[in-house]
Amino acid sequence: MKRNGKPLEALLALTGVFTSAGNLDDILAEAFRVLERESGFRHLHLYMLDQDDNTLALAASSRPAVITKIDSDHPLYGAFRSSGGFTGYVGRMGTVVAVPLFLGRRVSGIIVAAPLSNRPDVLEESREVLSVVAHFFGQALAIHRNAQLDKEELVAENYSLLEEANRGHRVENIVFVSGAMQEVVDRAIVVARSDADVLIMGETGTGKELLAGLVHYHSARGGKPLVRVNCAALPPALLESELFGHVRGAFTGAVSDRKGRFAAADGGCLFLDEITQIPLELQPKLLRALQEREFEPVGSSLTVSVNLRIIAATNLDLEKETEEGRFRKDLFYRLNVVPIVVPPLRKRPSDIPALVEFFMHRASRKNFKAVQGVTADALEVCTSYPWPGNVRELENAVEHAVVLADGPLISVEHLPIALKAHAAATPAQAAPLDTVEDTAVRALQQRGSAREAYLRSVERVLFAKALDIAHGNRTDAAALLGVSRNTLARRLSELGLT
Repeated sequence: MKRNGKPLEALLALTGVFTSAGNLDDILAEAFRVLERESGFRHLHLYMLDQDDNTLALAASSRPAVITKIDSDHPLYGAFRSSGGFTGYVGRMGTVVAVPLFLGRRVSGIIVAAPLSNRPDVLEESREVLSVVAHFFGQALAIHRNAQLDKEELVAENYSLLEEANRGHRVENIVFVSGAMQEVVDRAIVVARSDADVLIMGETGTGKELLAGLVHYHSARGGKPLVRVNCAALPPALLESELFGHVRGAFTGAVSDRKGRFAAADGGCLFLDEITQIPLELQPKLLRALQEREFEPVGSSLTVSVNLRIIAATNLDLEKETEEGRFRKDLFYRLNVVPIVVPPLRKRPSDIPALVEFFMHRASRKNFKAVQGVTADALEVCTSYPWPGNVRELENAVEHAVVLADGPLISVEHLPIALKAHAAATPAQAAPLDTVEDTAVRALQQRGSAREAYLRSVERVLFAKALDIAHGNRTDAAALLGVSRNTLARRLSELGLT
C-alpha cells in the first residue's frame, strides 16, 4: 500500500491509540482518524452484528455515514460472513475493501474502508492492512467486553456482599438461646421501627456493633448507609474534622475540602462507637448536631443540614461518667432516649454452647479445617470460664482451638492458655460430668428400682449443674437443658432442689 500511504507508521500509531486509556467509543473514533490520516483510507466504518434483527449496525466511523444498517441483501453482508473479506463497488462509497472482525473465533462485525486507488495491487495491499486493523479492533473490543463482564461481576459481588452484610444483622444470625438476649433483640427490633436515637450500653466485646446493625437494617433507613465512627480510635485533634468535615485551609494539612461522617450518613444512620471518648470541648457541637441535625465544617461558616439517625454505644457506665464530670448531662439525656443494655456473656452462659458451635463452623471454613465438634470437657471449660472479653474473646478462643485441632473434635488441650489455666484451677467444675457418665454406666447395669434411682441421680446432677452454670437463673438453666421453665420448676421440686 505504498501508493496509498504508510502502513507501518499507521499500524504503529494505531498501537498507541489502542494502548491508551479512555472510553471505547473515543478510542475507536481516534483509531479511524489515525488510519485516515496515515494510511489514506476514506470512509472508514465499523459495523457490529445486531443480535435483535441479525443486521449489521454502524458502531463507529471516520466521518458522518449514510448507511446505518446492512441487512442480508446488502453486498457487504457476504463479506461479514466470509473470512476472506471483500473488494468491490458499493453504491455511494465507490470501490471498498471490507474485512470481517472476529471476537474470539466468532465473526461479530466488519470493517469497511475506501482506498484512494482502485488498482488491483493497491486493493490487495489495502485488504491485508485492513485485516491487521481488524485484529487490533477485535482485541480492543474483546478487552472492553471482558472489562464490562468483570464490572458486572463486581457489581453483582458487591450486591452479594451487601446482602451478606445485611443478613449478618438479621435476628436469625445473632446467635443466642438465653431469655436475657431474647429481651435485648426484641427491644432492638421494636426500637428499629421508630426513628428515635438509640444508646447501646454493654461491656467490650458483647456485640454492640452487631446490635447497631440490627437496628439500622430493620429500620426504614435500612437501604441507606450505616456510617461507623470509632471515637476511641481517632486522636481528639482530628475527631471534629472526622465527624463534621473541614474546608481547605482550615488547619495545617487541610489541602482540600473534606466531607465528614455526619454528611456521609445523610439519609441513613451514624453509629458513634465509644462515644464517651469524645472530648468535653467537642461535646457542645455534637449536642447541637444531634438536636438540630445541622453543623458547620471546621473552618467554615456555612451551615450544613442532614437527615440521619444516631446510634451511639459505650462500654462505660454513662450515668457515672456524667456524675463525675467526664460527660455532659444534656448530651447524656439527648442520647439516652431509648437505651439498650447488652448483658455480658458470663451472665448468659446458656448462649455459650450455641456460640461455640457457630464460631467453630465459621472458623473451620475460614481455615480449611474439618472440625465438627467439641468434647464435653472442652465445652464445660468454655461454659464455666468468665469471659472478661465476652463474645469477641470467645470467638478468638474458638478459632485458636480450630487452628490447633488435629482431628474432628476440639479438646481442652486445643484451648488458649487462659482457658486451660482456668480448667486446672477449678478441677471440681468438671467433676459432675465425669460423675454423670459413671452414674449412667452403672444405671444401664441395673434393673428395676435400682435403675430408676441411678437415673434420678443422673438427672439431679444435670439439673443442679445447669442451675450452677446459669448462676441460679431458671430461664437460662431451662434453655441450657432444652426444657421449658415450667418443666424445670417441676423437676427441681421433684428432685428436691428447690
